[in-house]
Amino acid sequence: MKAPPLPQVVSVSPNPFYKEFSIHLQAIVSEQVIITIYDKEGNAIITITRNVSPGNNDIAIEMDKHCPGTYFLKCHTHNNSFLVVIRIEKR
Repeated sequence: MKAPPLPQVVSVSPNPFYKEFSIHLQAIVSEQVIITIYDKEGNAIITITRNVSPGNNDIAIEMDKHCPGTYFLKCHTHNNSFLVVIRIEKR
């Protein structure tokens, strides 16, 4: 059985950000996406699960309680293992 097509992270904005940023993701099918934000030491600081629909999806991530610095974004689904790593900067 073939796995469903993978969603794609199109962009993150704003980058750099101050309190929050949005992940702009394009999905082929409806499914759950697991998003994890890591600090520069590789520690997972936020993990969220969101349902996405076919087409464009915007997912807001609030980080006002976290210090300025460099963070990394990883996404995957329950059906597929895929890795998207995006460097994001908090000011």
